[in-house]
Amino acid sequence: MESTFIKYNKGLKEMRPVTAQSAVTLALDWIILFFQDAKPEELAEFLKSRDQETLYDKLAELFAPHLAKHLERFSNTKERKLLAQFSTQLVMQFLTQAFCQYIDERYVPVGSANSYRVHILLRQKLRPFFDALQQKQQEQVKIRQAAILKDRAERYASPDKARETTADLSAAEKVQVLRNSLASRNNIGAFNDKGKLHHQVVDYNNRTFDAAYHFFQANPDFTVADLNTVLENCLPLPKDPNTQEGTDPLWHARKAKDISFLIRHLDIIVKSLDCVDEVAPFQPVPADQLFRKGSRSG
Repeated sequence: MESTFIKYNKGLKEMRPVTAQSAVTLALDWIILFFQDAKPEELAEFLKSRDQETLYDKLAELFAPHLAKHLERFSNTKERKLLAQFSTQLVMQFLTQAFCQYIDERYVPVGSANSYRVHILLRQKLRPFFDALQQKQQEQVKIRQAAILKDRAERYASPDKARETTADLSAAEKVQVLRNSLASRNNIGAFNDKGKLHHQVVDYNNRTFDAAYHFFQANPDFTVADLNTVLENCLPLPKDPNTQEGTDPLWHARKAKDISFLIRHLDIIVKSLDCVDEVAPFQPVPADQLFRKGSRSG
């Protein structure tokens, strides 16, 4: 195909300079009008073709009705017929090279800035179509993921789910309810940004439950459901590795998958998320009191 295009370029050079430039201008005008009329989904189909000659033939077939509308005005003189002939050849060259470069960025048309210009026009034409298609696909993925998580939530529900909203429990009982709630959350899992189901949704250890015990002791009206409300506001936050404490108002909230960290900085996190009214009033507990060993039986 490149040799065919080069032949056309040589033929173009044999024309008078004014006519040659007119052929390029006319070809680009026809392509612009063609893109205006063509449906994006119609053009997108041609990106499936990996063979240049097949692509050329299919594009010629699609462009033929558009070309017919223009040729009638170029049949009155020999020079205008020649202009139309070379403009048509250039249209096919520019279109084929533009589609080839769209398919394979390693493909570089031989000596044709105009082909690259058409390539840019093609991208501008197809961008809204592909953006809408991608959005639709993402929505379908989210629907499938939500259905999977809903099924897993039923299968791996905490045995203490009904007690999560109960304030009238001892601190030790609330710790047990929290333990089952966190285990349930990890068993259910979550989808990461690559669509993979993972089970390290939250991090916790024995120190976490020491902190929870002392926090619930100091705040008897605060429930496991209150803690989960804050957590659920934190988990969807994107993790930004470039932010630093003091520069990002949500820095603490982004790190709250660590439940020990969440309990320690609960007052800062609740304020930063503006969810004070969503949870029971509480008093923060100093870190040296939170993480001291304490009885969690009862």
